[in-house]
This record gives sequence, structure tokens and C-alpha cells, in this order.
Amino acid sequence: MTTRSFDKSNITLSAVVAAPAGWPLPVGSKDWTNGYLDLNATVQYGIKLIGEARQRGADLVAFPELWFPGYPKSLEAKWMFSRVEEYVQQSLVVDSEEWQALRDAARENEIFVSFGFSERDGRFIYMSQALFGPDGKVLINRRKLRPSGTERGLWSDGDVRGLQVVDTQIGRIGMLQCWEHFRAQMPNIHVGAWPYNENPGADTQEWEDVQVAYSALRVISILTDAVTVTPSIGHGFINHVTTFLARSDSNQTASPENDQGYAPLIYASVNGSSWSNASYNLDGEVSWGTLMQIEDGFPEYIPKVRSIRRITSWPISSKMKPAHNSPLGECSKMTNSFRCRSGNASESVEPFAIFNASESVTPSVSAVPSTVAESAALAGGFSAPLLLASFTLALFRTWR
Repeated sequence: MTTRSFDKSNITLSAVVAAPAGWPLPVGSKDWTNGYLDLNATVQYGIKLIGEARQRGADLVAFPELWFPGYPKSLEAKWMFSRVEEYVQQSLVVDSEEWQALRDAARENEIFVSFGFSERDGRFIYMSQALFGPDGKVLINRRKLRPSGTERGLWSDGDVRGLQVVDTQIGRIGMLQCWEHFRAQMPNIHVGAWPYNENPGADTQEWEDVQVAYSALRVISILTDAVTVTPSIGHGFINHVTTFLARSDSNQTASPENDQGYAPLIYASVNGSSWSNASYNLDGEVSWGTLMQIEDGFPEYIPKVRSIRRITSWPISSKMKPAHNSPLGECSKMTNSFRCRSGNASESVEPFAIFNASESVTPSVSAVPSTVAESAALAGGFSAPLLLASFTLALFRTWR
């Protein structure tokens, strides 16, 4: 049991940015001519870094993905076909001498240690992460749910048990790896409408800062490689990944009364000749297989509530109340026949009453979607995989 106390008002976090033993440098180099893999040497170096982090006052030290024995960069160059046997042999085994040495380092330095490693378990290897407590206790030992891209040619899938957080003396800690944080459907062009934005640096409310819009749309672009188009009064922009293709100046905003000398539109030309027409990715974190893992492994103690919808008649009443809680596996009752997400594809349900302060009414609608995908599009434009990503993140944050 650790005797060290932690001050949650002053938590020091550290991240390893050094390379493991034998890993080719500079960072962008994929030349393994003089490179090598040495798990034991990397573990010894890791122990040294754990001690250094503690000496400098760190409460937690985190190592990169697959730092033990090292990420095999140039995977896309079919590196694994020539050196896969070596890599498997150098992968770390849970409860091995190397594993225990890292646990001892955490305990001796009374520090939280988070690290990524290639885990060898029998005939399989996994992209794994572990968290040791300051007493050396194993707090998390997880496997990447779905290795990304060409990684799937080498590592096996993890499972939903890896989506967890733990309560610690310095707060709730959780871990994911690399592209686990991402995965949406795959548009080529994404319209991310915003109501209004001022130029960067404007004195605004925090939530009005254009950096919020930049962040949101860049994430989508990084996720999908889409070009994002953000129409917005004042400062709008067109973006690809982290590159602005066009931006407007909120100090020169046009209006119907005054558009002379101002640009009411922004433009950017892009080359879409190489765009893919793929609409899904079977190997993605947001995929049917992953959804089934999450659904099958969903904790029993968490209520199976699909959503809470607050609906009222016009004018808006101060006595609005929740309209409906739909348990997992039931159909969401709509105003006309509707396909259930998880039931019989052709099952029809009765119209659902909408509550207001005094009576039940049945709303009139101009169009009722015939599929769940259309419903999502009409409701807010979110794709099912994107909703799953949000669901996964929410589960990751709350599951303990």
C-alpha cells in the first residue's frame, strides 16, 4: 500500500516523447537498416524514465502507443512480412518478468504509470494498454477495440471490456489509443453550418469563440478526410484537415442593406477526382461488429434508455415534461408507421402522444421518414456511426 498522498489541486502529468530502444530516428524515418527491437532494453529505459518523471514531481507518467517494444512504422511498406516473427517475439507478455519490472517501478516510485505495448497472448498479439497504480496494482489492462487500417493485418481485436475508466487518488482515469478516438461515416464534403462567428481573437463568450468551430470541423475533416464547408455569418471558412482553403472577415460582413464592396460568399476549389465513394468501413471502430460488442457488453446497472425527448405544443409551455423513455430493443413510437432500429424491420407501431401542460395532442407532420437513417438526417444530420461514436465516448466516460 502506498504511503504517498496526492494533492488533486496540483496534479502533475508527464508524457514520454522519447523513442524506445532501436527505433529509427529522425521520427519520420522508416529505414530499419540499422533499427532493431529489444523489449528488455526498452523496459529498462522505461524504468529509468519512470524514475525521472517521479523525481521531477510527476503524479502520472504516460508512454505512447505500442512503446513496448516500439511501433513498427512503415507497416504500410509491408515491414511486417519481413520482420513479423521478430516483432511477435519482442512483444510483452502479461505477468512476465518485464511486466513485473514495470509494476515494481510504479510501486517503488509511487507513481501512476500508463503505457502502451504489443501484448503477446498465445498465438495472438494485441495493441494493449495498462495502468499501474502507485502501489503497483493493475488498475486497467485493455486491448484496442479495433486496430486501425493496416494494423489489422498484425494485431487482433480487443473487446468492450477495454472501454472503462477507474477512480484514483488523482481523479478518474481512462485510456484509448490513436484512431480509437475517431471514426465517422465517410463523406467527401461535410457542411458544418454555424450561426455566426467573429474573427479569431475577438472578445467573445467562450462558447462563441471561433476556435470552437475550428476544432469541431477540423476533427471531422481529420476523421474522414472530408473538405468541410462552414457557412457562418461573419467569419465562415472552408477547411481540409488543418488547412484553410478560404476564410471571410467578420469586420466586413455583407447584408441585404449593404453588400457593396463586401464579399457575401467565400470560395475554394478542390480536386475530387481521387475521392472514394465508400460509405462505410468494416474495419473501423464505428462499425457493426463494434456496435454488437458494445451492445452485448453493456453493463447491467446502467438503465437501457434510448433517449429522453421533451416535446410540447405551441406556444412553448413552462411545464414541459419528458415525453418518452424508450428502453433498448423497443421501437421509438412515432406519428406514423416506422421501422424499429433493433426489432422487426417491417414492424409498425401506433402513433405516440405528445404531451403539453394540459392535454395530449397528436402533431401534424409534413413528412415521416421511412428509415432510421432518414430519421437521423431529418432530426439533426448525424449518421448512425457518428451517433455510435458519441455513444461510445459517453460510455467510456461513465463506465467504471
